[in-house]
Amino acid sequence: NTPEMIEAFRFYKELGKYSKPGYTTVLDALKGYLAGEAPMIFYSTYIMDDIAVEEVQRGRIDKFDPKLVENTGFANYMTNTEPSSYGQVVALGILEGTKNRIEAKEFVKFLMTGNNYIYWLHMAPGGMNPTRKSIAANPKFLENPVLERYGSEKIQEIISALENVVRFDFYEGHVITDMSKISGAFIIGKAINYMFANDWTPEETAAWAQKEAEKILGK
Repeated sequence: NTPEMIEAFRFYKELGKYSKPGYTTVLDALKGYLAGEAPMIFYSTYIMDDIAVEEVQRGRIDKFDPKLVENTGFANYMTNTEPSSYGQVVALGILEGTKNRIEAKEFVKFLMTGNNYIYWLHMAPGGMNPTRKSIAANPKFLENPVLERYGSEKIQEIISALENVVRFDFYEGHVITDMSKISGAFIIGKAINYMFANDWTPEETAAWAQKEAEKILGK
C-alpha cells in the first residue's frame, strides 16, 4: 500500500478502458489481436509464429492475414522512471553435489555454443531468444522460416529488450524472497482482477493487496 503501487493500479485501471469488454483470458487476447479486434496486446514473443505462420494462425482463428506480420511492431520496453521490460532467462543449473559435474558442464558448453545453441533456439523461434550477443548477431540465427518473415531489424529490437529485463523478485543481483512469495500467491494479479470486478479504486485495491501480502508473509 504505497504511492508507487497505487499509481501502478491506477495505470492498469486506465488501460482497462481500452480493452475488450468482460473477462478475457490469455487466449482471448491472442485471438483478439490475430482477428484485428485488439490493436495492441501485452504478450510474450511466443506469439511470433501465430502471426507469421498460416497453419498456426488458422488453428487459432480459422483465417489468415498475410500482412499482419509486416504490420506488427514490438514495444521492447516501457518507461516511467526508468526503462524496463518483463522477461525470463532460462538457466541450466548444475547441482553442487552431482556425481557427473564435469560431464554436465561439458553438456552446457555444447548446448550454448554456435550452431548447437541456434538449433535449440529454433525449437521455438521467436519465443526463445539468445542471451549471447555473438549468437544474436550471427546470420545463421535468422535462417529460420518464422524469423525471416520479421527481418533482422525487428528481431534485434526484440532481443535488445534483454538489456532492460526487470523482475519484482530479482533486483540488482539480489533475490527478494518476500516478493517471490507474493508473486507465487498471485496477489497482485488477483488485486487487479478484483479492482475491475468490484470497481475498486486504486487505493482500495492497494489496501486489499497489503492485507493479503501480510497474511502470506506472516506479518
